[in-house]
Amino acid sequence: MDCTPGVTLNFFIVNQLPLFPPVEYAKKCPWDKRTTLENWIGQRVLKLTCTANDMKPFAAVAGFDPPVHRWDAEERAELLAELNAAFFVLYGIGREDVEYILGTFAGLRSEESELPGVRSTTARILEAYDRLLV
Repeated sequence: MDCTPGVTLNFFIVNQLPLFPPVEYAKKCPWDKRTTLENWIGQRVLKLTCTANDMKPFAAVAGFDPPVHRWDAEERAELLAELNAAFFVLYGIGREDVEYILGTFAGLRSEESELPGVRSTTARILEAYDRLLV
């Protein structure tokens, strides 16, 4: 029996999390009417998670083909930016607020100064945000 204090997730806490109900994911994707939100998000999540042979069973259950996706740092950065931007759009957060929110993360601010000539995470998310709103 695990008696570690503070590791329970009570129902009243789950009710306070900013989650969409499952039926929302079955609706058409607002920026790509050819697919559902579930499929749009799911494909990106599977590409990010199914990067090793030990994930083949998960990929098979999810119908992901090929079951192992090649690790590509640039592609991963784009996929993560798209997912972040998508949830900003889904929650109805305006671009100025997105910029402000991203500016509150110290790790993103330090990344800006350390990597001259490389697109920052903030820039990627904002670019993806702008694409999704078109």
